[in-house]
Amino acid sequence: MTHKHSLFDDVISIFSSKILLLALTFIGSVILARALNAEGRGILAAALIYPQLLLAITEGGMRQAATYFIGQKKAPDSEVFAALFCYIITASIAGVFMIYSLMFWFGADYFDNAMMIVTALILPCSLAVNALNGIFLGKQNIKGFSRVIWIQKLVYVVAIFILYLLNALTVFSAIIVTALAALFNFLQAFKYLKKSVVLSFSFNGTTLFNMLRMGVIYAIAFFLITANYKIDILLLGFLASPEQLGNYLIAAQIGELCWQLPAAILVVMLSKGANTNQKNERFLKSVCQISRLTVAITLITLLMIIFVAYYLIVPTYGADYNQSFMMLVLLAPGLLIATIFKSINTYFAGQGKPYYAIIVMGTAVIANITLNYALIPLYGGNGAAVASSISYAISSVLALYIFSKKLNVQILDVILVTKDDISHVFEQIKNKLQRI
Repeated sequence: MTHKHSLFDDVISIFSSKILLLALTFIGSVILARALNAEGRGILAAALIYPQLLLAITEGGMRQAATYFIGQKKAPDSEVFAALFCYIITASIAGVFMIYSLMFWFGADYFDNAMMIVTALILPCSLAVNALNGIFLGKQNIKGFSRVIWIQKLVYVVAIFILYLLNALTVFSAIIVTALAALFNFLQAFKYLKKSVVLSFSFNGTTLFNMLRMGVIYAIAFFLITANYKIDILLLGFLASPEQLGNYLIAAQIGELCWQLPAAILVVMLSKGANTNQKNERFLKSVCQISRLTVAITLITLLMIIFVAYYLIVPTYGADYNQSFMMLVLLAPGLLIATIFKSINTYFAGQGKPYYAIIVMGTAVIANITLNYALIPLYGGNGAAVASSISYAISSVLALYIFSKKLNVQILDVILVTKDDISHVFEQIKNKLQRI
């Protein structure tokens, strides 16, 4: 069953979950920062970066392919479900082996065997949850998607808080909790899916092949996007101290709070795009309006975050994190500009055209790695922040150029908010309040 609601209703559904997720993320980050200090927080980040990056590779783009195939009705749902679950089982086995091997041969000296095993086991559940999210979005079941994104975080925060009270919160116990929360997230997501969708499986090799063929392109694009957002953490683990990495992680987590509302809007846009004809001019105009609004909203949110962070980072997280604020300031321009790429990429991904992201992010990742190697040895986390901001700017400028040329759209129509945009938002809010 496909669930259809207004764009505004779906955005509100996602955003309300994002707000809860935001609060839980903040609480969790404070608990970890207090319990582990900057060095321990850096070690935890260095370990968890492996499943985060490998998820982008092993997922194979099957989540996005499932969204597209279901939304565009390219194959019966039963064939898409069978292909999706068959792939996830295979990819999970391969992914666990890859993570353990990479951590064993190339990881830091502070990774012991138990830590590497548990870290690797995070991947299968994350893969499965992403697969289920692809089904939710393909069916435009935004409520199902929004429910999945916050429950895992709630379980995680409650667990680490209990460990903190028991004085048992360590890097290893935090990794164990991460793995258990991922397992719980998969179980509750699968339970909800069975209630909202008729699950039937009919394996068809052609459907699997076609999804894989499209998925490979999505996978490469997703990996490059993830790498551009996470490569700085990986390289800081090699080129700087755990303390620098811990400070940088706090700065990145705080800064990325400005993406919460835009993320809610873009998830809905991806789902709508997968269910929309590629020549729909009305939808294209909506994409441009959404891009303009996300830039404006992100700017306002980011200024508020920086103001509050100036006064609260050290009192909240502790004196170990006194370098985080400057890293946040240096990250801020990139975080703002990155919203342009996010909007444009969501449009292309929803239309089954992820190859544009490969062109854009391939260039950005090369620049990011080069700049990180040049700047981290000299400036530590500050250098990583500058490198990230520049790479985000490169990705957005390239994406904007391609979008403008391919769809004959004026560049300013994607960036600058108009009076009509503001009036439209207030009108939607007024209508929503009247319905309540």
